[in-house]
Amino acid sequence: MLKQRIITAAILMSLFSAAVMLFSVDAFALFIALAILVAAIEWAGICRIPRTQRYLYCLSVALVMLLLYVFDNQIIHVMIIQLAVIVWFVALFTIIAYQLEHIRIPRSQILLGLIGLLILIPAWLSLVYLKRSSEGEWHWLLMLLFIIWTADSGAYFIGRRWGKHKIADRVSPGKSWEGTLAGFISGLIIAMIYVVVSGQGIKDSIIFICVVSITVIFSIIGDLMESVFKRSAGLKDSGQLLPGHGGVLDRIDSLTAAGPVFLYGLLIFGVIA
Repeated sequence: MLKQRIITAAILMSLFSAAVMLFSVDAFALFIALAILVAAIEWAGICRIPRTQRYLYCLSVALVMLLLYVFDNQIIHVMIIQLAVIVWFVALFTIIAYQLEHIRIPRSQILLGLIGLLILIPAWLSLVYLKRSSEGEWHWLLMLLFIIWTADSGAYFIGRRWGKHKIADRVSPGKSWEGTLAGFISGLIIAMIYVVVSGQGIKDSIIFICVVSITVIFSIIGDLMESVFKRSAGLKDSGQLLPGHGGVLDRIDSLTAAGPVFLYGLLIFGVIA
């Protein structure tokens, strides 16, 4: 299981890194869209949408992404990212309330489908926005991916070895405070290495480290939020496409929250336009 997980992760990291560095914006947008569409089918499964209707849901996600890409309007894109950040703040309180058994996840397939759009579309949009904004200077997008991958890996391996105190046993029994702290520190180490290597000033370094810190926290929220929906649906994984990881949604759950938050942080501080 661990060997499969490592091999799959290595292949995915290589593919995504190559896509970031070598693909044009159009090709990259299509590449990420395909991953999002697979995740959309998995989300439809979590929502218990009938199998015959899952592809219609996938088609609706594809249509929204196509419209956003063809009618390229920066104001609308930023508004969607802002909405996503608000959604993920709400998700934090949802996770806490679910852990404390104060709420139950709604059963309405329509409502769950809309929630899926709010999760998946901004994730795709944030990655494409970062690719477009830093074309020729793809380090921001690659930096986001490395931060999330490092944080996920640190949390997994440290939590697996030394994790004893559960962060939210009702939401995700396998997650521990030890692993979470290790993931957070791992992400910060990548940020600090970047700050030192790039030779940024003190002010810019502090801003970047703060953005990364918040991004890593929300990557954890993204992971836990997907776990809430899976637990509510009685599922362990969103799919079986990726050996050792489950489904595509299981692999990108952290990124669905981290992407919009990271982008919004860079926009707020004027790092990118």
